[in-house]
Amino acid sequence: MAVVIILGGLVAIGILVGEEESSLTPTSTGAAPTGESTGEKAVDKGDFKYFYSSAGDPTNQAIEAAARESRLVEEIASGLNQAFALPRDVAIGMGECNEPNAFYSPADKQLVICYELFAFLLKVFEQDTDKVAGSLVFIIFHELGHAVIDIYQLPAVGREEDAADQLAALVLISGGGDEAQSVLAAAEFFDRISTGELDFADEHSLNQQRVYNILCWLFGSNPQKYSSIVTSGVLPESRAQRCPDEYNQLERAWTKLLAPYVKS
Repeated sequence: MAVVIILGGLVAIGILVGEEESSLTPTSTGAAPTGESTGEKAVDKGDFKYFYSSAGDPTNQAIEAAARESRLVEEIASGLNQAFALPRDVAIGMGECNEPNAFYSPADKQLVICYELFAFLLKVFEQDTDKVAGSLVFIIFHELGHAVIDIYQLPAVGREEDAADQLAALVLISGGGDEAQSVLAAAEFFDRISTGELDFADEHSLNQQRVYNILCWLFGSNPQKYSSIVTSGVLPESRAQRCPDEYNQLERAWTKLLAPYVKS
């Protein structure tokens, strides 16, 4: 299921960028400066290369075997290669991390999904595999946000972690259907792991802030369709009033930034 949602999200990226490109005027002065979109397309010089690192822990070995059998990472890499033109190869895969995590390493140009993350998500969602898949997809697109910011040297005004959340939410909301349900699963995930401890020095927004940001963007994308988020009291009306503008702003920013790098 996770692969299907991811591929749906990647299709949505192409649709969003296609709409943005229709309003751009190509130039004849060569490539645009980094982070600026003039309608010129970047040359594709690389690929997302998949990998699986061998696990030592028996639980992680079982997760590795299931991922290999389902060709999880191969399908993700294939979908990303169809969507993005890269200036160089980027590795994406699974490995043993000794903690539930997923991360992008700018130094290694590598996106890693930890085997331990799967077991952690199953515990958090009490074996609800649909919510596990949905939150996992959000996390993967969040790390992809870090990757594209680094690879394309995109400007990120504000905290990069918030920008990565924005991209993950935008891609999944734009996909509709199961993709949008992944946004709700992500919000629930951050709500469930919130301990009440306030680490103001962390590079991430507080978990509860991430919950409300994600819900705000989902509501703002279609207030009529997602009105229950507000009427149920989950998202305060005081925040909801600004959500359509918040969503429109992040949609314009990300689609314009990615336009040169998304394949037609």
